[in-house]
Amino acid sequence: MQEEFCRGKKRDIFNSKKEAEQAAAKNACNQLNITGEKKKEKRKKEKKKAKSKKRSGSEACFSQIDFGSDADEGRGFNDPYLRNLFTDILGGPKYLQFGTWAPYYYQIDVECLLNASKTAQEWTEEPAIASHYQRVAIQVLYPSQLCYNSYRPTGKEQTKQRHLEIMGYKVVHVPFDEINMKNKATTLSEKMDYLHKKIFD
Repeated sequence: MQEEFCRGKKRDIFNSKKEAEQAAAKNACNQLNITGEKKKEKRKKEKKKAKSKKRSGSEACFSQIDFGSDADEGRGFNDPYLRNLFTDILGGPKYLQFGTWAPYYYQIDVECLLNASKTAQEWTEEPAIASHYQRVAIQVLYPSQLCYNSYRPTGKEQTKQRHLEIMGYKVVHVPFDEINMKNKATTLSEKMDYLHKKIFD
């Protein structure tokens, strides 16, 4: 009887030790999982931070520009300074149109018509009259529409250019910082000459 009691006691002690070891092993696994999750979270945060840094770096080269929202399309014809600039270049408000829509819903910042001698013609939407002239689509490109650290248009803008050219437009890309009034590197007359060459040459 006493032997059985001792055996039972030893069995209970053994089982308790086994349970304690299992619990410790389980706890260690949980700790490893928690550590692993923390490391994953840390890596995610580091990647996010690196991407954010890269974006801010790409915008640093355009520090002289007054940044707006990411929806840069359409800003070119809503800026009073640019409207006045293009109106002066083309000879008056009757020679151009702001914010027009080409087929397939392509928005154009500034549109004008040029004759064979590269002179601006009075704007008209009549297809019968407009078809006799060269339709010019002027697109003002902001940083989000340019490739990183360059003046090359993004793939989206290049696709838009190809489609407009297929439809008969002459597409003129103008990087915003080239004509930005905050850019003191060039005078107003130099900006006007630059635009004149881009449009009429």
